[in-house]
Amino acid sequence: MRYNKNYTDTFFLANKNLTEEEFLHRCGARTGYALSEFKRFYAILFSEAENVSDIYSSYYYMEFASLAEYLYNKVCMPRDVVDAFTAEMKQKPDLILWEVDQLSYGGYDNQFLFSDEYYDRFEKILLMED
Repeated sequence: MRYNKNYTDTFFLANKNLTEEEFLHRCGARTGYALSEFKRFYAILFSEAENVSDIYSSYYYMEFASLAEYLYNKVCMPRDVVDAFTAEMKQKPDLILWEVDQLSYGGYDNQFLFSDEYYDRFEKILLMED
């Protein structure tokens, strides 16, 4: 699941156990161009991404009673999206909510990763679902 707050800020869920090696394995990238492209995709997703739960627990836990309230009141995420994220995280405790500024890495590959056409495929990899 993902939420595009605006043109550049995207929130997405990923399994906390997803390493670069696991990501590449699940993508099927072993050598050559595919390997270098998928390494770059992993970097786009995680090199500048921020763990939203860590931000909440480090800076906003006294101001907001829960992560859900932080997302709704501070981030201005719609209630249905907050409910969907928190329900998924409660059901699957290994998931982390990430925020990434799509312009932070450079290039336009992030538009490919977060496009409607391809995101469903990447989401299965990010959540480590078979």
